[in-house]
Amino acid sequence: MVASLHSVLLVLDSSEVVRHNALKKMKMKMKMKKKKMVRINMKMRRRSSTSREPLSLIEKRLRALKKLLPASDAGSVFDLFRQTSEYIACLQAQIKLMRFMVQVLSQNSDN
Repeated sequence: MVASLHSVLLVLDSSEVVRHNALKKMKMKMKMKKKKMVRINMKMRRRSSTSREPLSLIEKRLRALKKLLPASDAGSVFDLFRQTSEYIACLQAQIKLMRFMVQVLSQNSDN
């Protein structure tokens, strides 16, 4: 009976060792998968950062456009373009007015 109990304990101990080794292997596999995922994520970040370059260029140009507009409170890109078109129309009207004033003043100085 003692021998069979001893053999049962050995079997239990060996099964614990087997489980422990299996857990170690699983943990190692998980670590490797995590490392692989990190590498994949880093590659994706690199790819996405290169694909964002044109967007950042567009964003830079939109910021520059906002700086050109007086009192720009554009919330969206469409508002910014609308304000830009209105500002261009105002500038064109000012140019027409100044040309007209030059014509009028030059005619008055000739007379």
